[in-house]
Amino acid sequence: MLKPQIVSELGEQALLLPELVNRGLLANDRVKYLFSLLQTAWQQARDPQTAYPDLQTERLASGLDDATLDAVVAGSRTEGATDIVMPNAAAIFDHVAVCMADMLAPLEVSGDAAYADFKDRLK
Repeated sequence: MLKPQIVSELGEQALLLPELVNRGLLANDRVKYLFSLLQTAWQQARDPQTAYPDLQTERLASGLDDATLDAVVAGSRTEGATDIVMPNAAAIFDHVAVCMADMLAPLEVSGDAAYADFKDRLK
């Protein structure tokens, strides 16, 4: 049984805070990478003559092991005058949602009043 499960079963949620804060900090690194990926893919789509980096190094540093994200920048393109087609966009936003939940977890467990407001913003 994992430590978080044991602590959860014992009902001492406050003991989870250090681990949840660490997870939240790691999630913050991942979400920064994901937003950089979205921005770089957008730039590539708008300026296909320029070679933009695939951000693989940044992905690895952020702890994300989804190698399909390395093809997002190169595969991004415009469609029509305003639309941008980005491979794996749904997966990127799924990753962002997981990161946001990880960043909110310490607020929820600690009973911080800001939790409800932040959670509502994510809906």
